[in-house]
This record gives sequence, structure tokens and C-alpha cells, in this order.
Amino acid sequence: MSKNKLIIVLLAVLLGGYAYYVYFSSDNNANDKQAKQEEQKVLRWGNFGDPASLDPHYTSYEWEYFIQTNLFEGLTSYGPGGELVAGVAKSWQISEDGLTYTFFLREDAKWSNGDIVTADD
Repeated sequence: MSKNKLIIVLLAVLLGGYAYYVYFSSDNNANDKQAKQEEQKVLRWGNFGDPASLDPHYTSYEWEYFIQTNLFEGLTSYGPGGELVAGVAKSWQISEDGLTYTFFLREDAKWSNGDIVTADD
């Protein structure tokens, strides 16, 4: 085999290998896109321990509370500065004696199954 043919063969092998690498390692690959989308659906949470339960009636540890605050939205929540802000309730009133709280729910508040949240819930 002549020297020129050998160089052409080597270049073809190198370019073919490079094209293979670019195609299968690029972000344009549908499998890569699907894997990235699925990865974005995962919440990874560093926690102090494994929760015994996520049922609010049975939990008592701080690490369970950390998970619950991300799973459930209460009538109120905490803002970035630690201040009390609206959650499921759009507003609330406190009686003059401070013993009665009346919450007004957001109209768009829904359960995870799509049912509308009502005061009876």
C-alpha cells in the first residue's frame, strides 16, 4: 500500500471515530435529552436520617419535617426573610381577642389529584 493511501485510510478511520464520538456524546442525542428530562424530575434532598413516616400524624423528627415542608403547602408559609406569607390561604383575619383566625382560601388551590381545596377539607 502506498504512503498516500495509508494516510487516507488513517484519516478516514480517525474522522469516522471522531464523527461517532460527536454523534453519540452530543446533547442533540434523543436519549441524552430524555435522560436529562427524567433527571430533572428527581428531587435530591440531603437529610439527617431516613423518615419513619411522612404522615404528619406520625412524624416527630426534624428530618421528616424538612421533607414535609416540600411535600405539603399549609395555609401560610415562610417568605425568604422568614416572614409569614400566604400559602393556600390568600389572606386571613384575626379576631380582636386573638382567639379566632379566619382564613380565605385561594380559588386556584387544588389537591395533587386536581380536586379543588374547600374549607370543609
